[in-house]
Amino acid sequence: DPNQAPARDLTLARRVEKLEAAAAEAPEKSPYDLRAFWDKGLRLNSDDGNFKLRLGGRTAVDSAWFSDDAELQRAVGNQQDGIEFRRAYLYMSGLINGWIEYKSEYEFSGDQVGFEDVYVGFTKIPYLGKIRFGHIDEPFGLELRTSNRHTTFMERALTHAIIPGTNTGVLAKNLIQIGRAH
Repeated sequence: DPNQAPARDLTLARRVEKLEAAAAEAPEKSPYDLRAFWDKGLRLNSDDGNFKLRLGGRTAVDSAWFSDDAELQRAVGNQQDGIEFRRAYLYMSGLINGWIEYKSEYEFSGDQVGFEDVYVGFTKIPYLGKIRFGHIDEPFGLELRTSNRHTTFMERALTHAIIPGTNTGVLAKNLIQIGRAH
């Protein structure tokens, strides 16, 4: 109907005015505002991605349930059902200003309690790539580089005992892909 078109246009114009007024009254976003969400741990990120904080943890739990008969009990003894924590980790990691990375991970394993990874690193360094200072994993061997969350067996291979692990030092690395350094 041609008579209703001006009324629709007027209603639309009023709605646009209201939206513009609400947008003008909205507080300006700060680059330090962080968005909190859950993704394999609590995360806080800035909209531009320059600031990131991640808090989390993980555990490794062993359990066993036995159903043994009298003959087996005589042979190996009475096996007790049970559950125990092999290890637990608490960590905090993140990014500051889009190029300063940090991580602090604390491990609880049996009678041993201590830091696993504690470092500060700088990324996006021309020609050098990335450099980390602190208590870090030495990049030696695939088995050491693979998280215990992704291994097939409960324990690592015997060779794991003789390769370097987490030590205090400096690590410089650069990723090369398709003939270009990143």
